[in-house]
Amino acid sequence: MALGASRLVVTPGVTLPGESPAEHARPGTPRAAVDAGASHVVVGRAVTRAADPAAAFERVRDDLVRP
Repeated sequence: MALGASRLVVTPGVTLPGESPAEHARPGTPRAAVDAGASHVVVGRAVTRAADPAAAFERVRDDLVRP
């Protein structure tokens, strides 16, 4: 890859599976971002504005670790 093996590919603005993309121009789930080449994802409002942030974080984790 042109950026080298130690590159970081950060994808901001991911949404939780099954949720509205809200104001994101190009929404995608954490898993979709990783599948597209992201090494890191930024999940902010989907967790911090959730009624149950811990449960929202678990949904992010579950989406990333599913086969």
